[in-house]
Amino acid sequence: MSSISSKTIPILYEDDRLLVVYKPFGLLSHPDKKLKEPDLLTTLRSLRPKLAHVDIQVVTRLDFNTDGIVLISKNKAIQHLLQMANEEDNIKKYYQCVVVGYLPKSEDLLTGYLLKDEQSAVVRISPTELPNTQIIQTGYKVLKEANGLSWIEVLLLTGRTHQIRAHFASIGHPLAGDPLYGNIVKNKQLGLKSQALSMTKLVFNFPEFAHPFHDLHLRVFERPHPFYETLLEKK
Repeated sequence: MSSISSKTIPILYEDDRLLVVYKPFGLLSHPDKKLKEPDLLTTLRSLRPKLAHVDIQVVTRLDFNTDGIVLISKNKAIQHLLQMANEEDNIKKYYQCVVVGYLPKSEDLLTGYLLKDEQSAVVRISPTELPNTQIIQTGYKVLKEANGLSWIEVLLLTGRTHQIRAHFASIGHPLAGDPLYGNIVKNKQLGLKSQALSMTKLVFNFPEFAHPFHDLHLRVFERPHPFYETLLEKK
């Protein structure tokens, strides 16, 4: 198993229902027999023996090469409630990333239609609705521009496979370092082999007093990624 399993997984919040943790780069969100790579759930159980017999499950998963905040349930009932809350937009997920080029607006809401190739796991984005496509919405705000790159904060209004990566690539601004949808020449110049993408903020929105998670209403969990500002300074 990779040495990453010995690293501490920072826990940003924990109660008897759920965990909010930071998943490092190069770690699966959950076990996958085909990939045989270290994963977050197994690592957590090894680091915290009290979780060894708890049915922890990832609610907001991240790709292997995307680091950031992950929400984990502690039993099936809570998992179901959190998945519903996620689908109903009661859990806001903010990302930070670096894209190639300068975006036409400092802040915008992008809308497109995503088609997933089940065999290759690659997705394609169309500006208009086509058969078998799913609508996607991606909000962004530019944090800084320099060196032909834009450091942005992204709010996912829909959560589809590779949505951020594919959506920005489709408008001519792929993520820096992205090996699948990115600019190969620019990636080499920057010395990046994986996408500059992190899930940096999670916000709970449960205003109803009767809601089982009302005690977490407006709780904000953040873990900024300072590397991205440094990336814009690379020549």
